[in-house]
Amino acid sequence: MINFLTETKIAIQKSNHEPEEIDYIGSCDEEFVIKWDSFCKLSDFVYNNQSGDVVIPVDLVIEFKNLDQLIRINDGECEQWHLIKFVKFVKQKPIRRLHVLGCKTLKEVDEAIDREDLEL
Repeated sequence: MINFLTETKIAIQKSNHEPEEIDYIGSCDEEFVIKWDSFCKLSDFVYNNQSGDVVIPVDLVIEFKNLDQLIRINDGECEQWHLIKFVKFVKQKPIRRLHVLGCKTLKEVDEAIDREDLEL
């Protein structure tokens, strides 16, 4: 048995975040939302996180300002918070030139450089 609010506060602390860094609490599809103060009131209850049953909805998410997320997982034996660290997957390229005639975007400028089509 565990207090859900206590479990949540521990998960936030273990994720190296503070409640002040929370940007969103609600359903992962963003249809439902709750503020931290209201969440604290609603989540202050004891439940059996090892019953094997889902007690806390699995679509509940806490998202931080840096886009890290705490999500609910249930492995059939235990349910708990799980941290998903935000990782930027976009491969960034250096800007090699800021202007080429007729190019509206940095991507077009970069492609013109590769084609050696450089009218300044």
